[in-house]
Amino acid sequence: MAKKKQRGAKTPDRPPLPPSRDQKAGKTDAGNQPQKHPSARFGRETADALVIAFAMAFLIRTFQAEQFVIPTGSMAPTLMGAHHDVDCRECGQRYRINGSTLDSTVQAVTRDLGPSGRRSAQGRQAIAGAAVVAGVCPSCRYLMPIDEDGLERYTPPGDAPPGDYLRYPGDRLVVNKYAYSFRDPERWDVVVFKYPGNATRNYIKRLVGLPGEELRVLHGDLYTRPTGSVDEFVIARKPPKTLLAMRQLVHDTDRDPADLYEASWPLRWAGDDAWTTETAIDEGHAEQTYNSKPTDNATHWLRYTHTPAPETFWKITRAKTEQEIAFEAQPSLITDFTPYNVEISRRDVLRREAFSLNPVVARGGFDASVLGKIGVHWVGDLMVEADVSARSASGTLLLELVEHGTHYTAAIDLATGEATLGRRAFEGDDRETLASGPTSVRGSGEWRLGLSNFDEQLTLWIDGHATDLRAPYDDGVGLTQRQQRLPETSDDDPGDLAPAAVGVEGADITIDRLQLWRDTYYVADSDKTTLAGTGLVLDYPVRRWIREQDAANRREILSASVPGGIDGVEDNRPWPLVVLTLPGQPDDWPLLAQRKHVDFPLGEDQLFVMGDNSGHSSDARLWAGRSPEPGKPGGAYLERKQLIGKATWVYWPRAWYTLPTGINGIRIPIVPNFADMRLVR
Repeated sequence: MAKKKQRGAKTPDRPPLPPSRDQKAGKTDAGNQPQKHPSARFGRETADALVIAFAMAFLIRTFQAEQFVIPTGSMAPTLMGAHHDVDCRECGQRYRINGSTLDSTVQAVTRDLGPSGRRSAQGRQAIAGAAVVAGVCPSCRYLMPIDEDGLERYTPPGDAPPGDYLRYPGDRLVVNKYAYSFRDPERWDVVVFKYPGNATRNYIKRLVGLPGEELRVLHGDLYTRPTGSVDEFVIARKPPKTLLAMRQLVHDTDRDPADLYEASWPLRWAGDDAWTTETAIDEGHAEQTYNSKPTDNATHWLRYTHTPAPETFWKITRAKTEQEIAFEAQPSLITDFTPYNVEISRRDVLRREAFSLNPVVARGGFDASVLGKIGVHWVGDLMVEADVSARSASGTLLLELVEHGTHYTAAIDLATGEATLGRRAFEGDDRETLASGPTSVRGSGEWRLGLSNFDEQLTLWIDGHATDLRAPYDDGVGLTQRQQRLPETSDDDPGDLAPAAVGVEGADITIDRLQLWRDTYYVADSDKTTLAGTGLVLDYPVRRWIREQDAANRREILSASVPGGIDGVEDNRPWPLVVLTLPGQPDDWPLLAQRKHVDFPLGEDQLFVMGDNSGHSSDARLWAGRSPEPGKPGGAYLERKQLIGKATWVYWPRAWYTLPTGINGIRIPIVPNFADMRLVR
């Protein structure tokens, strides 16, 4: 049998032909093209792969996903615009300070450049004045300098120089452009869209109003009903993951500064005789541990009092002098203080218009627009979390939150694991049961327990997760009745001046850490309620308090008193002073009943969006009368066709480490910040 000829083998009885002229010239018979070197073929394959990759990226960007950069702080703290990322020198709390004002100032100066293209001296001064030089910690309220230039006003004698706190760009995120192809947008989605007044600009906000409904902003919460309906408004409740993304820290027992503790400033959590407190100084922190071992079955409470130290006290404390500190800690209501917004610029320092952060006086030269920055609105929606170790297999553990004087409680029976959500009236003893059910908290053990009272709903949390034990309440109560609810306090019941507590009944427990959070507060603002010329963003009825002819004169605005006084009693104090001091003055709390509300009816194809940083967000509340971009038309609502997609993932927050390039302050990120990469909720 004849053997198969091996492919490519030479025939033994036929010598190879001599090379042709073309082969000698490096050409082949197929097309007379030169024979390619292997490295050349590899380069061609690489180029082809790159072309295909770019084509795929283009298709994905066009039809599926796209990358965006957050330019401003309107969505803080959920998404960060340009910011300074700092750790408080006193308590170690990490927080961010707004850095996007500098960008807007540079853009404004650039638009006004003359024919020479050079910045004027005034423009250069404006840019230098917009640089952030200090911020305020959300936990301990220490006013921390981050730049030495012009900070004599804020840096007490003997204080250490500030650290090197760089300014970082905003979060970079991926947007799913396919998300709404087969489903409708949902309330609380974070969406990217074309700005109605300028289709070339992409904006990012949270979707809060849906087609065909009327949206009401009232006392920090959102309510809805069908457009044109006369039914009662229904509160819009956030799902648990959105709740966690939007909440803001009020206090952390692991972040109490040792300097304040050693200066005899009271700790914010204090208990009765059944509780003992152990305070350990660790790296400048006064960390607390609370132990309870009651000898009876009565309820013993460990309560929180909101007493942030004022700026003046901090100055004396940091100076390390022998001067006696004659201050008494005055409790106050919790407000919508947002550290991102309390940026202190070099302009603030030069003009000496700094804020008094624990407001006791309105200093000379005080700028009325500061009121909207420091947070003056009472926030009653709170969440308390406790790291609990139970040594006994019996007894009852309680978590409590107070709003409008009503005590909302979660009681867990350690013997059975049964939990009950309930409430009792101000100065009352009878507890009304709202919901009950089994939990995994049983016997001795360790848990992280939480109770939230957000959007008129109680939720029990265990180890950072929301349980199925939830209790909506007051759904049938009208908004007129809600508007008249005020914070309460008395000698027998501290009420809203002690808005969080942990209690025990016959249980032997230890609490290693306590944290208190607040909900986002939506300001009832619109193009019709904002006081032109002042920059005010307030829920208080400023237009009713100030004559229209005074609106352009800030001195007259500052000196205007509240017409009719407070609760019918004549009061000649300037209204900014009243607003500043109101959280700590129960006699002024009746003014809270005058907080305004705004309504926005939506058509069948209209959406309503707002920023999580409600006090500093130019969103749909203001688009009806003006546009954030000069010369561009505005509109009150967003149409479905203007949606680009749903924000899904922060893939590049600010990098942990960067290298300087030496070119205009540009730095190259080299170490990604994996801990801050997150899903957008």
